[in-house]
Amino acid sequence: MATHLGLDPDIDLPDIESAMAAAGDFELPRAFRSQARVWSETEFKTYLDKITQGVQVHPSEAPDVDLDLQLPHRGSLLRQDVMQLAHAFLLRHFLKKGDERYVFVLDADSGLALSFVAAFAKRIKEASTDVIVVRFDKHQSSDQRNMLVGDGKAALELATGIARSQWPSVNVSDQIELTDISIQGMLEDHLLGEPFAWPFHTKSEPHRRIRILTDRSDMAPDRRARLMRLATLRSVDSYFHIVRSNIRFAARPAHTPSGNGRAWDRHYLYNPETMVKVVEIYRFAHNWMGSSKTKETPAMKLGFARGKMRASEFFG
Repeated sequence: MATHLGLDPDIDLPDIESAMAAAGDFELPRAFRSQARVWSETEFKTYLDKITQGVQVHPSEAPDVDLDLQLPHRGSLLRQDVMQLAHAFLLRHFLKKGDERYVFVLDADSGLALSFVAAFAKRIKEASTDVIVVRFDKHQSSDQRNMLVGDGKAALELATGIARSQWPSVNVSDQIELTDISIQGMLEDHLLGEPFAWPFHTKSEPHRRIRILTDRSDMAPDRRARLMRLATLRSVDSYFHIVRSNIRFAARPAHTPSGNGRAWDRHYLYNPETMVKVVEIYRFAHNWMGSSKTKETPAMKLGFARGKMRASEFFG
């Protein structure tokens, strides 16, 4: 629904610095500033000095390091907490008012979770929205993940009484029901709001821990179990992987021993505003157009489109 990068391309650093000085922002707590949403150059430099104070840099490399850690030449870097809150409130605006029940599954970023709780506070109070935080061990090797999957299948066999060899022959609806019943039993003595260790490990999310921030004593046990089962970041991580794979500029930075920990790639963008445009175009193409192999786009699955949109409809 929305893709945001931490950049405001419409205002540049010199203008930010002078506007903040004129308004007396540097003497105020950040929440009361006229320019609270962006980094100033002086404050960002102080922040970098703080987080890099224990880093040993050779004097001959110091100028290059300073250049690597600078703010963008054009546009302004947004502060992450403000950007997260704005993202949550924009989603609330998109979703409008309705009787639907929403479940937001988020990465273990406290700022992001609190932003969604704030934006949807009224619906949470009405018990029509739940916010769930998921964390898992991202550093497991492929072999370790496969071993955990085996442990998860053994745990599922023990919990349901169905042998793992017979599990694939059980229809999907029954698999879901049996899983929920098993989880419901495990949650009987589980404290409200405490992280729950998902026992049936998957390869994509080993050692998954789930915390329902909106958990409440009057929540039906079967719903709590269902939320635990649905709490996964797999689809989000899959989309991020697709973006990083298909858009070279969005790939993770590569590090080499000779680079002293620094990362650089000749395919990266020097103007971050270009990335904002590319990612937004890609989001639209993913949702509405798809590739030549796509049979049903996300927009079609949600009933927003009857078919794929084609490039010829835009470029003739």
